[in-house]
Formats: sequence, structure tokens, C-alpha cells
Amino acid sequence: MTSFPRNHQDHPATSPFPENWILIADASDQFLRNMVFLLQRESFHAVTTPPGLNLLKEAREQQPHLVILEENPTDLPGMAAWQLLQADPLTAHIPLIVTTKRVLEDESLDDKIAFLTKPLETKLLLLTINRMLFPLPQKDEFVNLVESTGIVRWEAKVLLADRKYITLVRQNWRPEMDSLFRPGEACGLERILKDRTILRYEGNLAEIGADYVRMAVKGPIERSQQRQFLRKSVELHVRYRLPGEFYRLTRTIDLSGGGARLAEVPSTLKVGDVFEAAVILPSERGKEINLHSILRWVRPLNQQRQEAGVAFADITPEQRRKILDFLYHL
Repeated sequence: MTSFPRNHQDHPATSPFPENWILIADASDQFLRNMVFLLQRESFHAVTTPPGLNLLKEAREQQPHLVILEENPTDLPGMAAWQLLQADPLTAHIPLIVTTKRVLEDESLDDKIAFLTKPLETKLLLLTINRMLFPLPQKDEFVNLVESTGIVRWEAKVLLADRKYITLVRQNWRPEMDSLFRPGEACGLERILKDRTILRYEGNLAEIGADYVRMAVKGPIERSQQRQFLRKSVELHVRYRLPGEFYRLTRTIDLSGGGARLAEVPSTLKVGDVFEAAVILPSERGKEINLHSILRWVRPLNQQRQEAGVAFADITPEQRRKILDFLYHL
């Protein structure tokens, strides 16, 4: 988020928080308390102010990154507040969410203004906030294209981005990618921000060209703390057993709370096969985390062995927590 020097004549003032700070104006104290609790839980900075014209003064002086305003037709209607914010050079850059008790057919008019009907739906509110605070990736920014299972990620540089398509430069495209990323199939795109937050865009793979990959953006932005999706390169022992066979030993190349990349498994295993696997974490003093794994992709090493990507099919919240805690403290 860009900060500007303090100068009430020509430029917006410096925001009191480095990023993600939201000014909320509403006549209900209970609504304000609930909003502050919700937004702070999502790692936003939330500050409240009385509704009405005082909001414009606070926005001018404090420079929030987003304003959430209760619509009050007799005092400051939503569109009137928007027009006043847009008319002032010091606040024209601030996006606005208007909360209203009216039922609206179209609750989003512009990238910088949205109307949401009370009572607010938490998921829709957070998606709207994320869309306004976090724009699309910029040209030459590095992002991760994620296949449908969430196991395989391909790092690429952004070539072009708009609300319909995000086009990536096709470089370091490994041969196995052709079977993982296919036109028409669901995929995701992740951006990692400076505060380690992950923004995820949902969509479909639209086209794969000789030097580019294009994703059609279908859904809004989702925002999560990186720890939830943490994946690290780490070598751990894994015991696994194919149906009707004895246990064998392999090792991880990388590991996440949802799956792993295994250094080698028999070439007889096919994509979609399910087998038993036990990950041995040093933090658990040698105790195994027993999981059923689904083979999602393979890369042949020779006629007998292949590298493999697996997803954990039946992992419990407690097992995922143990893995994430281990990775987080590496």
C-alpha cells in the first residue's frame, strides 16, 4: 500500500497504519464491535468513527485504505458520500463499501465502490474487502499457478492481468505439467504479499500457448495467512505400503499440510491410486503420522522408479496442525 507525505494542500496524509487499515462508520455500537472483532481476526486494522459528515473529515485527515459506511438517507446517502470522497483530491483514491438495509439487485458498481445489504454475510464482506484492497497482480510480478488439487504449484511471471484473464510467461514448464494443467480445467493463482499473506484467485486454464499460459478468472479473491498453506522443502522419512505388500521406505522432497512430493515410488503406481503412508516428524520424537495418500502426479526417473506428488486423503485437523507447526518452526 502506497503511503503519501503529509500535506493537506496537495497530497493525502500518511496513514497511521502501514497497510490494511479500515475506517468504519455506523450508528450501531454493537455492529461496530462485531466489525472490529471480525476484521482484527482477519489481520486488518479497524478504527471506528460516528457516521455522517464527520466521516469525511476523518477520511481526509487519517487516510484509511478503505472506508465502510452505513447508508443514512437523511444524513449522508451512500452515493453522496462516494461523490464527496471522489471530489476531494485527498480522498479520491479511497475505496468505499456502503452497508444498507435495502435489498439491492447489483451490489457492486465499481472497483472502488460496493453496496452490501445488511445483515452482512461474512464471506461476501471479506471477499469484497479483499477485492478492493488487493488489486490484480502487476506485470513482471512472480505468482504461483496451482493445479486443481492444490498440490502442484508452478512459479511464473505475470505478462498481463485484467478482471477476466491473467496471462503468464511460459518458462520452466516441465514435461509433466502438460498432464497437470489442461485447458478448461479448474486452477488457482496465488500471490504472496510482503506480510506473508496469500491471495488466491480461482479460475480455469483458458489457453496454453508456445510462450504463455492464460488463466480465466472466475471467482473473487480469497485471502489467507500463509501458514495455512505452508509448503517447505524438507527431507523426512516416509514409510508406505501398497495394497497386499510390505512397508517400503522413501523420503519427502517437500511437505505441506495437504500433501507431499515423494522422492521415489514404484512405477507400478498410477495417478489416482490410494496407499498407506506414515510421515515421521522429528518434532514428534519418531512417532508416525499415518495417512492415506492419493497419487496426483508422477515424473518417471527410470523404468522402475518415479517421483510422485500425493495428497493426504483423510488427514485430521490435529495431524495437519502437527505438520504445519513442524514446518513453521523449520
